[in-house]
Amino acid sequence: MISPHLALHRDLAGLRRGTLRVLTVLVLALPILLFAVLAVSYTQAILATPSKYWAPDFEAYRAAALNLLAGRSPFSAHQLAGPFSPIDTGQFNYLYAPAFAVLFIPLALLPYTAGAVLWVSGQILAVLAASLLVVRYSGRAIKPLLVFAILSFELFFRPTYHIMSDGNINGLLALFTAIALAGASPSNRLVAVVLAAMTKGVHAALLPLTFWRDGWRHSGRAFLALALLGALSLLLGPGSWLEYPKVLLNLAGGDANQPYNLSPTIILINRLPAAAPFWHLAAWTGALALVLASLYLGRLLGGWPLAVLCGLCGGLLIPSTLYYPWLLILWPFVVLVLVQPGQPAPLRTAVFAMAVLLSLWEWLSWPALLGCGLLLIWLALLAWGLRPSCQRRLESRTVQDNA
Repeated sequence: MISPHLALHRDLAGLRRGTLRVLTVLVLALPILLFAVLAVSYTQAILATPSKYWAPDFEAYRAAALNLLAGRSPFSAHQLAGPFSPIDTGQFNYLYAPAFAVLFIPLALLPYTAGAVLWVSGQILAVLAASLLVVRYSGRAIKPLLVFAILSFELFFRPTYHIMSDGNINGLLALFTAIALAGASPSNRLVAVVLAAMTKGVHAALLPLTFWRDGWRHSGRAFLALALLGALSLLLGPGSWLEYPKVLLNLAGGDANQPYNLSPTIILINRLPAAAPFWHLAAWTGALALVLASLYLGRLLGGWPLAVLCGLCGGLLIPSTLYYPWLLILWPFVVLVLVQPGQPAPLRTAVFAMAVLLSLWEWLSWPALLGCGLLLIWLALLAWGLRPSCQRRLESRTVQDNA
């Protein structure tokens, strides 16, 4: 027979657990509710003023796809005329390979508002899908409260808001990163990296790693996808592929000195402009070193997560722009460190805190130098949690727990 004192103790413990769970759900619901309010108010503003300049990135993708479908160049005249800034207000700037414009044609054929809503919604779901793929890769069970917590953190993370306000492609790139990191099929990893490389080009730094790791025998599907998209873009816009390198050169020569550009190269050039050639050389040298390091790490037991992170960091070093919304590309690594069983609590706390500080950095318009410093600390923390020795230990522990 259970004593009344013990029964009361059990009831109080259950009440505390239930109260804590309710409070946790309420706290996690706040970012989701805030994002929903912002989304509703944004949609109302768009419907009230259809001429409002909204989702400029989506507008650029849509215009490029429609131009290509009409047999015109997907690029604007000012992009071909000379150096230009990627964020010229009111200017149409399509910056990606012509093959991506082909992929965008189905959405471009829809009415503008319908296509934009579908695109933005798909981006948000792509980030959530990337998170769940990484959770499965980590060995942790996918439970409703965990999914709710990830969605809450995802919508709190400031770069996710830019998907809604800018209509950019970073949510899809986060999914491609997750497939490269946690995809079970070598051919799927190659297809994801190839498709991602046709947009920002950052993921092109992962091509040597994926071919080095998975071999050419799995590359048939990736080459088939690339050949089909390339053939369609050549058929629709024969001269667009000749214009694409010129656009990239003009982009590199444009003004990249923007308040939310976190590129270490540009920040150093602003501090010491006389040494600009040296800083560009250092960036390319560092990028090459990171890509080579990724090839080495990719062959080590437990080295794949850090190898993918190194390759992406190499890709981020090369362009003269590293805009704040691009940080969403790193989202899968953040989720992996936060959810992977056995990761030290102080490391998880530090990674979470840096994500919060980086979100506040843009909200509060802190200096770019501070934002770059926070980003470098964040990357160092992620690299520490993804180091091969740590991954081997955690993987072996997960296997033992599941045995």
